[in-house]
Amino acid sequence: VYFELLSHLSENSTPEQSVVDVCGLIAKIWQEKMQAEHCAVYALNPGVLIIEGAVQLQADTEASVFLVDRTDDPQADPSCGSAVELPLGFSVVPAGETHRWFFEQVAPMFDILRCLIIPLRCGSEVVGGLLWQGANSPATYQGEMVELQAFAAGAALAIKQAQRQEEKTKLSEQLAQTNSQLHEAQRKL
Repeated sequence: VYFELLSHLSENSTPEQSVVDVCGLIAKIWQEKMQAEHCAVYALNPGVLIIEGAVQLQADTEASVFLVDRTDDPQADPSCGSAVELPLGFSVVPAGETHRWFFEQVAPMFDILRCLIIPLRCGSEVVGGLLWQGANSPATYQGEMVELQAFAAGAALAIKQAQRQEEKTKLSEQLAQTNSQLHEAQRKL
């Protein structure tokens, strides 16, 4: 099932997709294939306390996007370089208190007691999280950790690629604006 998820992600990803589009795709794939009631995927930027992502509530609808600014949140620790505290290594864990921001600001319809999370890491960097509401406990997934980790790595890579593309686009726009200002200054001289 997890390699089918990864294959579906690979087939439907394009370099032009935004970060929230990629998060929405991952959430939709996870909800459909894993038969989760609700699913959300979010992306983090290193050192920034702003979280963007997508929530998939019903299988036959589009994911809704969200942006959460945690710069004024006393629970967010900017010194750790991330807006979210996730477990070290790879694991499936209950979302719990570390994701209260999500349940309060994004999806109050999720049942905090039934939500699980998988950290999405690209190398040693945490790029986001996959959070879903289902009937299973974390222990249910223990025999599938290698497959889960492979999917999580693919999802993290897709998010990281989208982040890099957005950064590249932003830098290109800034360069074009600077170049335009230079031409205008030269014209005036």
